[in-house]
This record gives sequence, C-alpha cells and structure tokens, in this order.
Amino acid sequence: MADTTPIGGLESFRVDDVFYNVADGSDITFSPAPTRAETVMGLMGVAGFSEVPVVQFIEAEIYCTPEQYAVLVAKRDATVSGSNRAGASCSGAGMVFTGEPSYSMNGGKATVRFEGANVDVVPA
Repeated sequence: MADTTPIGGLESFRVDDVFYNVADGSDITFSPAPTRAETVMGLMGVAGFSEVPVVQFIEAEIYCTPEQYAVLVAKRDATVSGSNRAGASCSGAGMVFTGEPSYSMNGGKATVRFEGANVDVVPA
C-alpha cells in the first residue's frame, strides 16, 4: 500500500499567474474524476452500477485582500493550479469561480472553488 503521509504541506495556489498563500492548516482539494459510480437498485436489491458525470474542481482556502477576492469571484475562464512542497500538483484551464462567495475580514481568508471540464494531476 502506498504511503499517504503528507510531506511538508502545501506550497502554492495560483490563479492566472497570480500566486496566493494557502491559509495555515488548510489544504487544496480537487476532483480529477469525470464520473462516479452510482448504485442502481432493483426489486431484489442492488442491480448494478451506472456511471454518472461529475464536475471537476479545485478548491482552497487562501489569504487575500478584499480587492483580490472580488477579482477571483469574477473569474470565468481561469487557469488554476496548486502544488505542494513534495512536487505534486493539480491544474485546470477554462475554470469558472463557483460556490457561495464569502470573505473573512478578521483573518483575510477566503475559500475559493473553481470548476471546469478537466483537472489534471501530476504526482510527486
């Protein structure tokens, strides 16, 4: 079984060539899978499984100013990437800001979620 122990944590989050610091204790979450399996039930129980399309995404909690956040919320065709100190990374092009916009004035933190048709992953 592969060792899944984190090495060093996240290093960078980038949207259209602008780098943002990932919030302390936060992580970058992503979904590179274009489909997921869904259980099909029949009269006698589980009848099988079907493939259901899902939206691919990249999400992170970052430090930014209110002005920077306003720019991120308006993104409709962004190139987004994240990488950790071990060298693993995820990226997507043509990404759109989605989700409920909210910004923490207390810590200057915001959760950003970008969705798109394709998220690529490069292992360390």
